Amino acid sequence: MTVRISDVIDPSLFTSRVQVLTEQKSAFISSGAFQRSPQLDAFLAGPGSKIDVHSYRDLDDSDENISSDDPAVKSTHDGIQTQTEETVRLSRNKSWKTMSLARELAHADPANAIANRVAAYKMRKLQACALAVTKGVFANNLANEDDMVLDISGSAYSAGVTNISPSALIDTTTSLGDSSADLDIIVMHSLPFANLQKQELIRTITPANGDPAFSTFIGRRVIVDDALAPESAGVYNTYVFGAGCFQFGLGNPTVPTEVESLPSEGNGHGGQALYHRWESCFHPTGMKYTGGSNPSNAVLETAGSWSRVFNERKAIKMCMLTHRES
Repeated sequence: MTVRISDVIDPSLFTSRVQVLTEQKSAFISSGAFQRSPQLDAFLAGPGSKIDVHSYRDLDDSDENISSDDPAVKSTHDGIQTQTEETVRLSRNKSWKTMSLARELAHADPANAIANRVAAYKMRKLQACALAVTKGVFANNLANEDDMVLDISGSAYSAGVTNISPSALIDTTTSLGDSSADLDIIVMHSLPFANLQKQELIRTITPANGDPAFSTFIGRRVIVDDALAPESAGVYNTYVFGAGCFQFGLGNPTVPTEVESLPSEGNGHGGQALYHRWESCFHPTGMKYTGGSNPSNAVLETAGSWSRVFNERKAIKMCMLTHRES
């Protein structure tokens, strides 16, 4: 008897298994900068291509009332202003034919083996979306406020020093002034990380509670992820984030997993296809998505797809160092 995909996969159980596995596999999304949002999860579970995220602005501290003992002098009241961010639903899918999964069907637990493969693929795709959003936010900043990026890849900075260094990263974070301590996560490619290791600038922390060891650089936790490929020959972007500076949601369409019979495949011998569909949402806090519905990653990366809603620089908990490595 030939084992077929439909023999080993229960669509509802498979979808749940893939969802659990997916959330365990990305250093970038698992860095702490991305925080799961019940509000965005709920949005993805319902209708609509975009969602407004409302918040209150900070209280105006430009003036104050001077106290008086004169009953005729009345206090001047201020209000509190609201601001609206906006984010967009991202709908994606992928399908595989039986022949692509044939080796997995011989596994002791074929459903689990296929779920692992699909989850790994899905995580890479989610990470690509998250990185596209990140690139778009910084592209927008460079085109407008230009207060979140320090570029030392040329020769004008610190007597021509172009590599990542403690001084350069500290200068990058000072764009937040006295809020720079809120930036506690560094995400970088493995090459600059290796160069810092060679200089003995990376420290390994082993928590006493038995949690896994982690690396730090100038007192900040370091996440290494080669998804941050060089932007051009030898030029890398290293990001510094505050915890939760991105909100994200995960969801499923009406039919997230489906198996299709393909009777004409193999010259009539028959085959099957596995379809997996998912929805996600990545929202940079303080920003507004300004493009159309269900954008591609190429659109998410563009400066014109984003605008800043939060006026105060310190409210945007992220910055980027562009540097040259060899």
